[in-house]
Amino acid sequence: GIPYSWLLWRGYLDRRLIVGLIWVWHLVPVGAVMLGWFPIYNGFRHVLFALPPLFLVAGFGAWKLIGLFRAPIFRAGLAVACLLPGILGIIRLHPYEYVYFNELVGGTHGAEGRFDLDYWCTSFREAVSVLNGVANAGDVVALVPTFTTATGFLREDLLPIPDQARVPEPDFALTCRRWAAEPTVYLDMETIYEVKADGALLAVLRRHGGEE
Repeated sequence: GIPYSWLLWRGYLDRRLIVGLIWVWHLVPVGAVMLGWFPIYNGFRHVLFALPPLFLVAGFGAWKLIGLFRAPIFRAGLAVACLLPGILGIIRLHPYEYVYFNELVGGTHGAEGRFDLDYWCTSFREAVSVLNGVANAGDVVALVPTFTTATGFLREDLLPIPDQARVPEPDFALTCRRWAAEPTVYLDMETIYEVKADGALLAVLRRHGGEE
């Protein structure tokens, strides 16, 4: 798509304006972020509007390839090649598809520690299912960060405490790797369960004292 968009810009005056606007649409905001003129945080959402021009550029490439190879088997193969990475990502990451990163960064595993992953701590549900099976009635559960994602699945006889309360010695601590770095609280407690997706750590369940 990139070389063919360049050929379109160079060879067709009537299409130069359209191709030029598409690239300006993408390069100006992305370049501003890369140069540090504008901060971004909490994932990729601040530059989502820079993706549509990339889809258009990819469309230029597909348009050219389909024009060169008209055989139905080639067109079917092109469609499979385009869809397969996303389908494999869905299968590999289920039910945490939204932590997907492409292979330019090494997939979700390569993004671990570098980019935000489980922003909404959806992995808490899996960890809570384990917690409910080992906790005793009245146990105190520290949630890091403070999130309601876990409370809806906790047993009613457990006492959830938000991270802000900073209980010195809770019975259990459930921490979510919402940011690039794992939370550095309750590290002295025993890790009894980890939630992972494609090898990337999403949530950790810790227990005080290592007793049932």
